[in-house]
Amino acid sequence: MTLKLILSIGLIAYSTLSAAETVFVSLEKDNAIAVVDPIAGKLLKTVEIGQRPRGIALSPDQSKLYIATSDDDTVLVVDSTSLEVKSTLPAGEDPETFAINSAGTTMYVSNEDDNQVTVIDLVSAKAVQTVGVGVEPEGIAVSPNDEWIVSASETTNMVHWIDAKTLEIKANTLVDPRPRALSFTADGKQLWVTSEMNSSTMIIDVASKAIIHTIKFAIPAVGQEKYSQSVL
Repeated sequence: MTLKLILSIGLIAYSTLSAAETVFVSLEKDNAIAVVDPIAGKLLKTVEIGQRPRGIALSPDQSKLYIATSDDDTVLVVDSTSLEVKSTLPAGEDPETFAINSAGTTMYVSNEDDNQVTVIDLVSAKAVQTVGVGVEPEGIAVSPNDEWIVSASETTNMVHWIDAKTLEIKANTLVDPRPRALSFTADGKQLWVTSEMNSSTMIIDVASKAIIHTIKFAIPAVGQEKYSQSVL
């Protein structure tokens, strides 16, 4: 069975679903995705897909490839074998990235321009609710037990803890500037959050919602002002 890895260049992050034999890459400026053989290190082909593709992920059963095309205000549903677009999902304005629950029935989409998360029922292919969050949400993740949806707001510098049952924000954690990517550990006990401006990764205890450790990525002889200048 062919297993796949998703890599989103637009987000400068990747998500490993299993041992990879195929890599899909979203090419934001080319309005396309790239298909790569990671063993041979070879580009197999590129496929035009929509306007400004960003977030990208496989469905839990790996039959579908979801791609957020931000300038089209939609998430595409693509056959993961043929790479043909089968349908679209109403994803709100400027969908940046998204997360899917473990059952593959619900998608949570970051709408950066509207400061909200759009909740999509994947069974009916309908948007069922929006949740207001902080300014410029991008990174988003669902806990392994499907209890929490966590949204990172880049300008507010917070992660927002959304109860998956009520879709209400239950807590907020202040983090280092411009949080981008975030991911739960496999046991669901920790949430790891990257800071673009502070060159750091914060480890948050899920039970207390508090930062328990910060990892700094410092380059010898390079000051903090150099990091800030290099951020686009």
